[in-house]
Amino acid sequence: MSYAQSDNFYKSIVKAVPVFKVVNGSFIAGDYKTAKANGDNKKVPYKYSFSMPGIKLEYCYPRTASDGSCSYFIVNNQRIDIKGKYESDFACDLDMSSFNVYQGSFKGHKYVLLTCTNTGSGSSSSSVICNLFDVTNKSAIRYYPLWSKYGSQFSFGDYNKDGELDFLQSRIQGANDVLRITLLTLKAGKFKLISDKYIVVKQTGTSLSVLKRHWFN
Repeated sequence: MSYAQSDNFYKSIVKAVPVFKVVNGSFIAGDYKTAKANGDNKKVPYKYSFSMPGIKLEYCYPRTASDGSCSYFIVNNQRIDIKGKYESDFACDLDMSSFNVYQGSFKGHKYVLLTCTNTGSGSSSSSVICNLFDVTNKSAIRYYPLWSKYGSQFSFGDYNKDGELDFLQSRIQGANDVLRITLLTLKAGKFKLISDKYIVVKQTGTSLSVLKRHWFN
């Protein structure tokens, strides 16, 4: 199943106004470090930058051993670590070829969203990492580490009509072809699970069908 097919399906069963729009551009290699390759010292980039009006988003690999074991972000000169933010640090090394950047606003807050997969994800590439940054206060960036099966910019919206930003979280339930979709809502600076609302769907080839639905009216 493609991401477009999953997006269309999710939009049909949980209706919400889209929050994000794509930002065109690419990450440009910046600072370099010296690394050994085949016995030779070579200069390789360790920092990549993406610029948009008022925001500079940088993705960095550890430059030295003391720089940590995970890659990290720098947003407007503020370092944001990925280490410890995801289960078993599975998002330590992100696949830059999968990077997509979006901007949006919701209830007076401004956001930047970077979606991607992790390097070497292989058959798990359907797990999309959603790096959400609240850039309303450009000197105090807030980072929300989220991920979902077949996640995308369409995973965000106000799905329960309570005026708060929500995130559709999808996980495999039991068999590999069954997904459980739940809702996380942003309150008091944290995305919190609404445990009594969910949709269970079954994937058959390129289509999804609803098995159970305990959702909002």
